[in-house]
Amino acid sequence: NIWGGSATYDECGICDDNEYNDCLTLTIDLSAGANLISFRALPTDFSLESIFSSIEDNIHLIFTESAGAIHLDGSWYGSLYEITPNNGYWVIATTDVTLTIPEAIPTSFEGNDLQYHLHAGNNLISYPFAVDQPIGEAISSEYDYSIWAIAGSGIAAKNINGSWYGSLDAFEPSMGYWIVTYDTLN
Repeated sequence: NIWGGSATYDECGICDDNEYNDCLTLTIDLSAGANLISFRALPTDFSLESIFSSIEDNIHLIFTESAGAIHLDGSWYGSLYEITPNNGYWVIATTDVTLTIPEAIPTSFEGNDLQYHLHAGNNLISYPFAVDQPIGEAISSEYDYSIWAIAGSGIAAKNINGSWYGSLDAFEPSMGYWIVTYDTLN
């Protein structure tokens, strides 16, 4: 600790007394084929080159709601240049591989909640927390009649009169989700 207080330096050199923003080594298991993921922690360099450098030979394509990049001959091409904490991403892997990101800083923690601005229609978003959360607890009831459905990778839930039905019961860490809304939500 510093000067007798409760603040300490974490492994990333951040000095504070908030244990929830301490850096970590994030790992995400990817299967050969399409993987719908998100990033609950990111390094200070958000570039594709930085984040995917250890497995770039195993990644063919990355895309989000309105941008994408293809990896060819050691370079990334396309309109996607960096990863952001609020987006979900489809990552197309050529083999089963584990993405490892050392010194990643949590993107949402006590005192720094990630906010979403959703437009009417389909929105590809992240789930920025370290623990599972049931849909009914994660989404405020004030949005019950604004969200039509949520889909993950092979799972989905539909909102019918304020209750959720389907195979998707909870949001999971490092997963991406499509949220389908009737209206713009801020």
